[in-house]
Amino acid sequence: MEDSRHSLSFRHGRRLVSVLACTIAALSLEARGATGGEPESRAADFARFQEAVSSAREADALSLGEKLLADLRRKYRMDKSFETYEARLKAAEFLAGRMRQELNRVTNLQASALTEGMVNRGIANPSPNAPSIAPARRFYETSTRLFSLPVSTDKFTGAERTFLSSYYDLRLRLLTSAVAQAGQALVVAQPGFAGTHDYVLVLPLLHASESRPVDVRVLPAWMQQPEQLDILSESCLLQFELLFQAMTIAKRSAELQGQEFSPREYFRSVAERCQKSHPRIAAECLRHAIDSGTKDPDVAVALHLQIIQLWTESQDYALAAGEARKVFETYPDHRDAGKAIWLYYSALVSAANFDAVLTGIDNALKDPRCESFRGGLLYFKWVALKRKGGQAAQVTVLESELFKQYGNSPLIAPVMLSQAVDLLASQAYGEAYEILGRLVEKFPHTEAAGQARKMLQRLKGTKTKS
Repeated sequence: MEDSRHSLSFRHGRRLVSVLACTIAALSLEARGATGGEPESRAADFARFQEAVSSAREADALSLGEKLLADLRRKYRMDKSFETYEARLKAAEFLAGRMRQELNRVTNLQASALTEGMVNRGIANPSPNAPSIAPARRFYETSTRLFSLPVSTDKFTGAERTFLSSYYDLRLRLLTSAVAQAGQALVVAQPGFAGTHDYVLVLPLLHASESRPVDVRVLPAWMQQPEQLDILSESCLLQFELLFQAMTIAKRSAELQGQEFSPREYFRSVAERCQKSHPRIAAECLRHAIDSGTKDPDVAVALHLQIIQLWTESQDYALAAGEARKVFETYPDHRDAGKAIWLYYSALVSAANFDAVLTGIDNALKDPRCESFRGGLLYFKWVALKRKGGQAAQVTVLESELFKQYGNSPLIAPVMLSQAVDLLASQAYGEAYEILGRLVEKFPHTEAAGQARKMLQRLKGTKTKS
């Protein structure tokens, strides 16, 4: 009997050890799932999903992904990070739906116009007034704040993070493809529509930043070719004004074609191409070229001077002055520092900021760096004094200095014209006539000489009548 009790006790103890061992094993497996390891079945599903993605079997990948996402939803129920991830997916779906709705709306309106034209006129003639469509940039700008919120992945295992990232990219690619299809349908109904690439870019750009390039893998497959990437790059540049993203897409296009790519040369070429039509974008391109790792001050100063010229030609004189000041303050010892100072005062005069001119130009006239530009600086001071008025004595002294030092330079042609106008105002016609004649003879190709000729003709007419 005692032996029987010992035997029972031993068997009971062995079962208890067995249960404890199974419990420990289960806890260990659960712990591995939470810290980096995965159950074999789930690891196999992850592998099958990645293989489907890699082989572009999107339908299979989506089916597997939805199953895995449902498993993770159960595992991480009530987890804020996972909820944020799914909310981001839903937001992307909602935004894509809105864009497709807008594209479909305009397509339907255009199709109705075509049908009406056929019924009323017997020919397929598009409506002369194509229906307007919301710009893609509006969808982008109204959603930037939502998509800028971070999604924490600290609680997920390595395999889970890889899956969630790949699944998100897959969903984005399917959404951008659907938007592209809606855009292509609109092109059929309205051949002049050129905004498909703009609409397709909205979602990828919302997931990019100045430190994170746009991921071209989430674009439709047919848009990942060089010629399409070039169109997308142009869209980034001109429609969204996202220069860094435009450059990264252009770089990807060059890589696919086996071409060398220099960010600085890209920005310089773009600036040259759009300086007339988009001066602000051109200026930003030149700034990006300056910031693209160049350590050569000659290159940087040359690019700054291009920006000054750009603002001057577009008559944004305040911006030109600010850029010029940046040059001579940042590169005070550069050989073009004096030129930058001259450009600074030239821009201030063009902007009619005469107080700023008179505040500092005397120091510039004494600056050794400005020796080659002294005549121009004297002229700028003369213009500022004349335009402010009430400085007759200073103007007379300055004119005398200009004639003495630069009497043979076209620089004084406007001064001579001004003197003639003053004489005409005081009815000293003979003296005015003489100055105008000298001006035309001495500086015939200046703008001032052109005005002087017209004044001489009027004076001759006056003499003839008298």
